Amino acid sequence: MIHREERSSVLAAIERSWDGAAHLPALREEMADIVASAAGQGGWGVSDLPTLGRHLQNLKSAGSTRTGPLEQLIWELRLKAVLMGSAGLIALHLAFWAALMTVYPNSPKIQAEIFWNKRVRKVLGCGYVDLLLRWSPYLRQRLFYPFTKRLVLDADPDDFDEGAYFPESHVTYEEQGVSKSVGSSKLFPRHEDTLFSKATPDLANRSSCAVL
Repeated sequence: MIHREERSSVLAAIERSWDGAAHLPALREEMADIVASAAGQGGWGVSDLPTLGRHLQNLKSAGSTRTGPLEQLIWELRLKAVLMGSAGLIALHLAFWAALMTVYPNSPKIQAEIFWNKRVRKVLGCGYVDLLLRWSPYLRQRLFYPFTKRLVLDADPDDFDEGAYFPESHVTYEEQGVSKSVGSSKLFPRHEDTLFSKATPDLANRSSCAVL
């Protein structure tokens, strides 16, 4: 097995001598054997495709039967080139959307023209961005970030009555390793009930004083 530099030099010499050996079929067949043998060795890259393509064309024009290894090598390198190009495009596309998500909370223009425009979002997102926005918890949280203050204000958490929230439901909890289930109204007493229980002793005392 010869080194890459030697192999490149040999193939370059064969390419230069190919046309001059048009009337020497035995020499051309020997050249074709060398090219096919070199193609079966590793170390080829995408940058070698132009050179390999010219050798394949020479072998085909001469009717050589030694084109198999060269065709296989060229096919593998072209597939590698496509995959490398696709990976680069995907990485660039993801970087583009990552930048959009970074400025999205503070840019009403990007919100309205890209993220809230279904058609534009699907076209620019190539279909998969919609799936990521739908199934990724972080992206969903990021998507609703501009509405956080409004949603919190609408919920009015300061006046939220935990006991009145589904009062007939049951809550299961653990206490000292024992699982217990009680009604939510018992676990979270309603605000009115708490005020009434505090006021009841005062009412009872007043009633006693009135009788006396």
